[in-house]
Amino acid sequence: AWTMGLLTVLFSVIGYIGSPLFLRLLRVPDDCIGYGITYLKIIFAFTGGTMLFNFASSILRSTGDSRTPLYALVVASLANIALDLLLILGAGFGVRGAAIATVISQFVSGILCMGAIIRNRAAFGFDTDTGWLPDVASIRLVVTTSIPATFQSCMISIGGIFVQRLINSFGAATLAGYIAASKVDSLAIQVILSVGNALCVFTGQNIGSNRIDRVKTALKQSQLIMLASAVVIATCAYLFRFRVMGLFLNADTEPEAIVIGATYLSIMGVAYLICAIMQSYQNVIRGAGDVTVCMIAGLTELGGRILFAYLLSPLFGSTGIWIATPISWACGCIIPVIRYYSGKWEARRL
Repeated sequence: AWTMGLLTVLFSVIGYIGSPLFLRLLRVPDDCIGYGITYLKIIFAFTGGTMLFNFASSILRSTGDSRTPLYALVVASLANIALDLLLILGAGFGVRGAAIATVISQFVSGILCMGAIIRNRAAFGFDTDTGWLPDVASIRLVVTTSIPATFQSCMISIGGIFVQRLINSFGAATLAGYIAASKVDSLAIQVILSVGNALCVFTGQNIGSNRIDRVKTALKQSQLIMLASAVVIATCAYLFRFRVMGLFLNADTEPEAIVIGATYLSIMGVAYLICAIMQSYQNVIRGAGDVTVCMIAGLTELGGRILFAYLLSPLFGSTGIWIATPISWACGCIIPVIRYYSGKWEARRL
């Protein structure tokens, strides 16, 4: 809590002050940069909601409770959509309304998870007085064990900046369509991600008790759930893509953005099938404590996304950027799959 709290304050200040510089580096169109600065300043000023959710959900998932974080994310995502409609279309707050809706939804997810921890604090060992002063040894352990994952996340974020910069270069319509579609995407993919996180925790628990057979069975069952969910999501994404985009964008004034966003959803629907395979193998490897392999797989995925986005966008426009995502996920599958069938992960311990 101390580590995350300090980092939250640090990055909130950096983000709030540096928002104009960041957006210029991203080549945000001139007619959008003012809105972007407003949005980012509100988001960075209230990053505590994201910190609260990440902190609480990590505790819950570590004990095998992946349902509560999933429910919290679903509730928060639906609240975000409802508040977007209320504050943007109803109240006319514009980009401020979108930022406020995001901040509120983040706090909603964090509060729901913290509520579950408080209600069951005895089971988590929080009913004893352990003091509020930071434990240097614990902080050192957290930092050292999280270095590979942190490095991977940083590289992925940097890669995301390069891809976002490419998206912005296609103009305001592409940017608007992408932002609207990505809101739907972030909700749709939660089922796959949550099952993957549950598989990661389950693997860690059974590796510790040397029950490799249970891990292999759980992998097959998780893949069935993920793939079935991906098929349903892909079908809905394709059938209702224009209607969903119409909830966020005005069909009369932003028809091009709606078409771009609908195209994004169609491609991502197919990509979820690949994501399901990637998440299943990757979370088994991660749960076994093979974090270095996961880092390499993540960087491979990142490299593929940047490479193919820049190679395909001159040929297919913004659609090429969307196509790069499933291709990069396929690249990200290769290393975890090879590692899994090599059997070397079975001897790993975190």
